[in-house]
Amino acid sequence: MNLTFYGGVNTIGGNKILLEDSDTRLFLDFGMNYSEYGKYFEEYMKPRVGNGITDLVEMGLLPHPKELPGFYRTDMLEIGNYPIHDKPAFDGILLSHAHFDHSAHISFADERIPVYSSEITIAMLKALLECGNLSFDTEVYAFKRRPAKRGEPRIERNWQKAKPGKKFKVGELEVKPFAVDHSVPGAMSFLIYTSEGTVFYSGDLRMHGTYGYLTKEMLKELEKEEVDLMLCEGTRIGEVENQSEELVKSHSHEIISKCNQLVIADYAFKDLTRFNTFYEIAKENNRKLAIQLKDAYLIRELKHLIELPSITDENILIYLDKRCSGTYCEKDYNKQWMKELYSLDNTIPGKEITKRQKEIIVRLSFWDLNELIDIKPAQGSQYIHSMCEPFNEEMAISEERLKNWLKHFSLPYNYVHCSGHANAIELKEIINAIKPKKLTPIHTEHPEKFKEIVGKGIKIEKIE
Repeated sequence: MNLTFYGGVNTIGGNKILLEDSDTRLFLDFGMNYSEYGKYFEEYMKPRVGNGITDLVEMGLLPHPKELPGFYRTDMLEIGNYPIHDKPAFDGILLSHAHFDHSAHISFADERIPVYSSEITIAMLKALLECGNLSFDTEVYAFKRRPAKRGEPRIERNWQKAKPGKKFKVGELEVKPFAVDHSVPGAMSFLIYTSEGTVFYSGDLRMHGTYGYLTKEMLKELEKEEVDLMLCEGTRIGEVENQSEELVKSHSHEIISKCNQLVIADYAFKDLTRFNTFYEIAKENNRKLAIQLKDAYLIRELKHLIELPSITDENILIYLDKRCSGTYCEKDYNKQWMKELYSLDNTIPGKEITKRQKEIIVRLSFWDLNELIDIKPAQGSQYIHSMCEPFNEEMAISEERLKNWLKHFSLPYNYVHCSGHANAIELKEIINAIKPKKLTPIHTEHPEKFKEIVGKGIKIEKIE
């Protein structure tokens, strides 16, 4: 059995871990490393679609095809003049969750390679393809062959639903998936039974969220197993402070209950736990939660899988952003899913929110802040930032722009958030409950700090 780390080492995200055992070749996630990507590309400087994977390979953002023969899509290989294979040489990809730092570059994998993930993750990636601002390097659920031809249908990947606790085979390997708590629903960890012992892949996880019991249930199951190697995320290995979803709710409730004007909330689009939190706060404060069109679409598509209110609930409004003609007319919302939502009775344009500020919480992301020009928040309105703080230079620039917008509209900045990742205290509990013989830190900038929390008898194997 051999592990090769193409990403996720000494950095946060970008997990690309190849497990090989006899004739079986299996990837654990295949995500985008945002920090490395940001060194060369940004919003207006992107990899060239017409050059396939070549730009990303050249800049070291994807493994070279000669290192992974039989892995990439044949159209991507053909564009880059790389050798073409008849059939894939890999048995599968275990996808832990839908965040792009774990999933995005699956978009370049041969579509015949099975991708194993939770039903929730698969449904979310499908919805994101329809309503998200995706580029050719994040066509995870399905893709169009390049060069793209008008009217050509998307090609769907070989998706395989992994059910928590139910073992399945990938090649000659047996895999047992576990549902865990994270800031996006449907997250999973995996236990892999290899010829040289068991390998546990944590993915991203926590215990302080609304669904923290899922992680705790996994630990009880793993008490019955002997884990030889643990690949453990350590995003917050250097932190001990924790906020819980309950604290997010109570702190936000306190701010909103004292506000007699508009409340603007910004939380991650995929964080449906946070959506539920603000939905409950809206009800408790006799307000309505106005959500974006794409929020409504994602909620509608996942409602049958997780506990979510209907998008036609009396406490929900669907915000119509100003497009094209600027008149909020039906033709401005020209995609089919937009038309379906536009026809609902609970849609509301910005100019109507202006008249009803005391009764509404509106979700606006950083990219929607120009809507404030139409909404015209009244004096005394509040802004709640409920997502992670900036962790790189590009995000810091956006944070500065955000504060410029808030200053212009005299909106106070309230930071209320809980992380999707376990802190050092939780990691210690998780590791010492699993009791692996060896541990390899991944998804962290401080692997050395694991020495401070692991129990005796656990050997740390750091990857350089």
